[in-house]
Amino acid sequence: MSYAPQSSPALRRLPACLALFWIVFAAPVGAQDRQRLSSEASFTKAPEGPSLGSFAKGAEVQTGKTDGDWIEVSLDGWLFSRSLKATSREGFDAIITARSSENLRQSPGGPVLGKLLNGTLLNKSGTKGGWTEVKRTVW
Repeated sequence: MSYAPQSSPALRRLPACLALFWIVFAAPVGAQDRQRLSSEASFTKAPEGPSLGSFAKGAEVQTGKTDGDWIEVSLDGWLFSRSLKATSREGFDAIITARSSENLRQSPGGPVLGKLLNGTLLNKSGTKGGWTEVKRTVW
C-alpha cells in the first residue's frame, strides 16, 4: 500500500493555486459561496501544503475563508466504498487505498467532480449501496 506524500515543494504548485484563486474568487473576500470552476484546479492539504488531488473543469465547489492567495474549499462527494480503508490518522476516519487516484463523484454513479490521490485522508458522512459519501476541507 502506498500513500500520497504529505509534503513537497510549494513552488511547483503555486501557479495552480493562483489559478484556483482567480477561478473561484468571483465572490467578495471571506464570503462563502458556491462557484463553478472554469478549468481543472489542483487542491492541497493546507496553504502551501501537499497536493491531494484536483477538481474537474465545471465542478461546483463551496468556497470559504481565505489565507493570502489561498481559498478554503469544502470537498464533498461520493467514492466507491471499496476504495477506502478505515484510519484514525490526523482526525480523519477514512483513507483512499485504491489505485493511484480515485474519482470523486457528485452522487453515487454521478458526474465526476475530481480525482483524489491514493493516501488522501477523508471523513465519511454516509453510505449508499457500494458508495461512501466523504468530506474534507482543502485549499
